[in-house]
Amino acid sequence: SDLLAHPSPRMTALIRDDERIGSPSDEVTVKLKHLAQPPADEQLLAQTRATYGPGFAPLEPIYRLCNGAALFSADKKAGWVLMPIGYWPERMQQVMTWARDVNWQDEPEAIPAWLETAIPFGQTPGDPECWLLITQGPHAGTVMLSDTDVYEESPRYGSIDEFFAA
Repeated sequence: SDLLAHPSPRMTALIRDDERIGSPSDEVTVKLKHLAQPPADEQLLAQTRATYGPGFAPLEPIYRLCNGAALFSADKKAGWVLMPIGYWPERMQQVMTWARDVNWQDEPEAIPAWLETAIPFGQTPGDPECWLLITQGPHAGTVMLSDTDVYEESPRYGSIDEFFAA
């Protein structure tokens, strides 16, 4: 809520050496926008709780605030996207297709069972991977990048709170 309520979000970025021509500084300040969708309604939240059980609990406060958001946007391009709940099934289908056809193409039976119940809640535009909240199994409650971290069975963040703090 603090991020979305900030009156004038900005980010300081380093300028690449090949783009510094004539610039007195190696940094630039970029004005940002955070564009949030309206909150998920109670019926959708109840359906989501029924589908994901207690695994959804860490995300519920966020979706009570907004059901999707384009964050860190500059020049009409989002830096990170919080996916609306309605996009989760389609995105999870893509994750599972990648798992079957690429990561575990020679041994699909080795796909971890807990992957199918993960929640694909976020994505960096232009990156085919998405951020998953693992809801069951030995990594329940952790956050992983869909292809890299899941294949290595190595959580990137210990919790949703750690993820958003980073």
